[in-house]
Amino acid sequence: MKLILDSSVVIAFCKEMGHPDLIRLLQKEHQIILPSKVYDEIKDGPSFAKLSKLSPRDIVIVEVNKDDFVVLQSKYPYLGSGELGVIAIGLDASRGGEEYMCILDDERAYKAANSKEGLRVTRTLGLLDILLNLSQISKEEQSKLFDILRKSTFRMPPK
Repeated sequence: MKLILDSSVVIAFCKEMGHPDLIRLLQKEHQIILPSKVYDEIKDGPSFAKLSKLSPRDIVIVEVNKDDFVVLQSKYPYLGSGELGVIAIGLDASRGGEEYMCILDDERAYKAANSKEGLRVTRTLGLLDILLNLSQISKEEQSKLFDILRKSTFRMPPK
């Protein structure tokens, strides 16, 4: 399955949790997609330095379909370019019948992708569930990672 990551996911794994290696563990079973718009957002930040230590095969940077992007930008002017890029690639994957999951932490982006566009969506916390289900982390490790995120500047989803 393609996991299409927004910048908040990269920041959570690389900066907040300090575990870019968990992205590599996801890659064992899934293709990690980084929209070019997300890459542009993070390439000069501290999270990218950690992310760039992963092998180039661990993450695929995908150009966003410009037509989809323009349509989405007019529908959701309040979303950032990275979030719109995730949704655009999700739409493309959906039309192509591919297995995919959009990973969005921003509440408005999540709702736009899920409720309005009908895409499969989860959050960073959902990726920790995937890692647990793949037996790549233990329940105890997952709980510790949740606690780290709760105590950080990471935007936790509403209850």
